[in-house]
Amino acid sequence: MFLPQYLREAVQTKWGVKPYLVYERKECRRDVRADPSCLARGIPTAENQNSGRWLLAFAILVLTAPVWLSRRWGRLQRTGLAISILPYWLLGTVLTVLAIITPVPYLHLNETILVWFPIDIVILFLSPQHKVIYARGRVAMLALIAVLMMINVLRQPLWAPLLWPLIPMATIALWPKVTNAQEGT
Repeated sequence: MFLPQYLREAVQTKWGVKPYLVYERKECRRDVRADPSCLARGIPTAENQNSGRWLLAFAILVLTAPVWLSRRWGRLQRTGLAISILPYWLLGTVLTVLAIITPVPYLHLNETILVWFPIDIVILFLSPQHKVIYARGRVAMLALIAVLMMINVLRQPLWAPLLWPLIPMATIALWPKVTNAQEGT
């Protein structure tokens, strides 16, 4: 409802008031090759359509570094896992709660909820054997989500957000646990 195109459509439907042009972007006027809907959307077509996904992927690699570094060193593994999981757990919880309680339709269709599970917090409290089982199941689920994205069942670009739970879960599921005794030998 708060996105301009939805608000514009709702006002026109409810009260029959047609929108009129108040301001035209200079980019839309002078660029002949501009997107035909430039005037309607108010957003000129960018020549370099960098959406920031690479930057998000890099930030996710930095945010998940504690889990694989602590696994490699064999120290503070639960702390490294918590530091890596808590940010996306918080975002996933907020998105899930919003999807449940909001009447706004575009929040109900947010596919990021499939990737950032609020239940992933449970891995911090599981025994080591159950932790590996949960992580393997989660990696399998994320692989299924990746396959669904490749065959265009899921339409949203979730490749970068998919890394956030995948790195910690793959580290737990696939990387053997290093203890201090093993490092000394």
